[in-house]
Amino acid sequence: MNKLFIILSLIFLLYLPQALFSQIYFGIGTNYGGAMPTQITENSSAKIFPGAYVSFGKNIKITDKIKFIPQISTDFRWFNYYASQKKDTVVLTNISGMPANIPTYYTANITGKVRLVGFYIEIPFMYSFSDKMAITTGIYSSYNAYMSDDVDINVKIGEGGLLPDVDSSYNNKNNINIFEAGINIGGKYSINDKYVISIEAYRSLSRFYKKNSFDDNLGNDISFYYTQIRLGIIYLFVQK
Repeated sequence: MNKLFIILSLIFLLYLPQALFSQIYFGIGTNYGGAMPTQITENSSAKIFPGAYVSFGKNIKITDKIKFIPQISTDFRWFNYYASQKKDTVVLTNISGMPANIPTYYTANITGKVRLVGFYIEIPFMYSFSDKMAITTGIYSSYNAYMSDDVDINVKIGEGGLLPDVDSSYNNKNNINIFEAGINIGGKYSINDKYVISIEAYRSLSRFYKKNSFDDNLGNDISFYYTQIRLGIIYLFVQK
């Protein structure tokens, strides 16, 4: 599937009628973002790290002000998250040699480390206010060629000591959706005829994790949608 996705992406950009294209460009920069929940969750947090991306595309002139700028890109994204859940439970133990069920609670501390490499097809339009300033907006779809979500869980009964802590680790990557689709909006500033500064915001409209992958302390499903900002520089090749 990933080979087919890459091949279709290249065909999409490289084998459209060449007469339509006015300019080729190449971009490189950094990204910053993570999977954002749609509701505030108690006892949870995230740590986001800057990633990197490269892009390649072509400008198609529609009018003097409007251009169609399809592109493909690939990026590396990473972030960590932490969550803590506390729930009531009953523990079977021995008291003076007799079995007894003791009402108590457990606390689960969860730490996750997400690493992603994705390939994008982007279909944005650009409107130029002047020779220097422009805005862009469009849609995109992506395929996660590499996914990792290393999870460490520590479960403690009560205040500890009643039973030994339980520690476990696993990779949660199967709960990450392989495909993503969303919208982006941004702006561009032309330094000169060859270099452009670009800043864009991306918001997924499809869920990052599959349904029922995470829930809150009440057992309600939590939805996550990937959101990121890209800051980069674009090099424009010779105008045709």
